[in-house]
Amino acid sequence: MERLKRDIPKFLDNPRVVTDIQKSWWNEFFANAEKTYSIGPEKSPAWLLDDLLVIKKRAMTEDVENTNNSTNLQNQELSNPPIPAEISTLVQGPLANIPEVY
Repeated sequence: MERLKRDIPKFLDNPRVVTDIQKSWWNEFFANAEKTYSIGPEKSPAWLLDDLLVIKKRAMTEDVENTNNSTNLQNQELSNPPIPAEISTLVQGPLANIPEVY
């Protein structure tokens, strides 16, 4: 932007190179350049991971509150069918070699 601001006005004074329409376009461009091409608002120093941890903590506390408030669901507990051992080993086999990330 600094180079454009420095170089373009040199050509704007030459009517053989730049027409009046182009001259008005460049004047409008420079008038709006700061707003359009400026650096955006400063970002928060918090990392995305911090935001995700806050969201996770909030969700966990809501889950605990929902669990405490839902005595009706606790009374109607659904039983899951047993999982066959061969299906369990098929699922757990590829996952066994993946280390847990903290």
